[in-house]
Amino acid sequence: MNGMEQPVNKVLSCIVSYRDPAAIQRSLQRHKELIVPQGCQLSVIVFDNSQSPDVAEKLKALVEEFSATLIILPENLGVAGPYKFAAEMALKKGFQFLWLWDQDSIIPKGCLSELLQVFTNNQSIEKLGIVAPKLEDPTGSESNWITSAAPFDLWALRGGRIPMAELREGVMPSTFVFNSGALICAEMLKAIGAPSTEYFMDVVDFEYCARAYRAGWKILVHAGSPVVHAAGDPERFQLGVQFYARNHPAYRFYYMAKNEMLLAHDYSTNTLLVPKASLRIFMVSVRILFERTGRFKKLAAFFRGWWDGLRNIRGKSHPSWVG
Repeated sequence: MNGMEQPVNKVLSCIVSYRDPAAIQRSLQRHKELIVPQGCQLSVIVFDNSQSPDVAEKLKALVEEFSATLIILPENLGVAGPYKFAAEMALKKGFQFLWLWDQDSIIPKGCLSELLQVFTNNQSIEKLGIVAPKLEDPTGSESNWITSAAPFDLWALRGGRIPMAELREGVMPSTFVFNSGALICAEMLKAIGAPSTEYFMDVVDFEYCARAYRAGWKILVHAGSPVVHAAGDPERFQLGVQFYARNHPAYRFYYMAKNEMLLAHDYSTNTLLVPKASLRIFMVSVRILFERTGRFKKLAAFFRGWWDGLRNIRGKSHPSWVG
């Protein structure tokens, strides 16, 4: 985490914490081991959503050990709330980049230097806003959606893709990337604002990328050192086709369904997009039948989220029975 006294690039790394001090310790250790380029200053801030005095005490000791900053949130603000606070802090304190992380991502040592180098190597690309690492989950599957692949087509998005001739080796254009690992330049934060708290958790990254593309900003994925990031607790099934049950808690399924409907509502220029999103939600619901526990509760939460999304209910809104 050491930088130069007069940094050329100041990077604020934001880690969102929820009831897992061991994961935060691993993340902070990974940050400490990062290769920080000459002329770069890296600062790390942890936002804790846990609402637990015991967790808070453990985190206080960790951030002191690793020279990071801790903010105990007054309530669980999902991922969007911490990201919004971090974006505001980055702009106020003159950081050039905001780096977003979930607590359980495994960060390779060269990740920061590689992402910054992609920004440097592609300065000719107008409005390059996000550079993200390739993500892999423990199953070995690549998790980034590249070019037009997405949960469903956002027909409102036109252009925004970077001609391959403009790219250096090892990077590719992307329509959407996940939050975790995304390095966002301050110029884009100033132009389009922070991730939306109306999405609370899940689909926050898709909405932000859609907003960026609408405003003409570009996104690159760096295919160098991959970040290992588990999407839930994956369990593989083979029924003609291979798929994974992710074993998320019920409230995650609520926000997945609700926020996909909000995304279709917010970015549709075609009346068919909302029913198309609904069809996908019904198809995805079949996978919940293969969850390890709580299948019917999760299904109920999923369809309640779909219904609340249709009614345009935003922000933190899950009913108490969801969890």
